[in-house]
Amino acid sequence: MLRHRPDGRPEIDGEQSVSLAHAGALTLVVAAGGPVGCDLEAVVERPAPVWSGLLGAGRFALAELLARELSEDFNSAATRVWTAMESLKKAGAPVEAPLLLTKTSPDGWLMLSAGELAVASFVAPYARLPNRSHWESSCD
Repeated sequence: MLRHRPDGRPEIDGEQSVSLAHAGALTLVVAAGGPVGCDLEAVVERPAPVWSGLLGAGRFALAELLARELSEDFNSAATRVWTAMESLKKAGAPVEAPLLLTKTSPDGWLMLSAGELAVASFVAPYARLPNRSHWESSCD
């Protein structure tokens, strides 16, 4: 049974850790036998200075790298980095944990890492919500 602790973090009975994220009408839930976190965000166009302020210089550079490596628009790449950051935070990683690109796949998936934690990321189209044509999800 899913319940929330007083700090808002979800938990379930047993040895599994659980994380969930909401974005509009969508919900993403993941469970694992160790630290776990997930995030789900709409891809929104923002000016580069706004993304730089949200991500910080190093992670902004990572978003630029992802956009080049995946041949995708910068807003999608920056949203991938943002959701990875949120997922890592939920999994208990330090806020400034180095985030590295470890693998890309022709089908649009990518893997990032922060120490021993791995983050999988995918941009999925979702046409049923107004003004939201793509959603980004990451799970650690």
